[in-house]
Amino acid sequence: MLLAALPGLVCCFGIGHLYAGRVRRGLVLLLGGWGLAAGGLFCLTAWSMCHLVIPPLGQPIGEPPAAADVFLTVGVVSSLGVVSLWIWQIFDARRCARSKPAS
Repeated sequence: MLLAALPGLVCCFGIGHLYAGRVRRGLVLLLGGWGLAAGGLFCLTAWSMCHLVIPPLGQPIGEPPAAADVFLTVGVVSSLGVVSLWIWQIFDARRCARSKPAS
């Protein structure tokens, strides 16, 4: 469980699965976790940039674009997905380590 939990804190999911002999599942978790985290980080960064746009001197501050709400929603859902994936892969790695290794 520690090989799944500790590297998962820095978004390196699947290490416990690799140790348990589930190489394909470990690689899918690793790449999927990186993709989910990168997508969430991109969307949250884009959302914050929508609110940090500074208008030219003398122009009023306008409303952020409508896409800002979409970026926020996708970013939050992705972040919750990363946390959920981290918790799930800890318990799944424990189950895989206790069962017979995949052939």
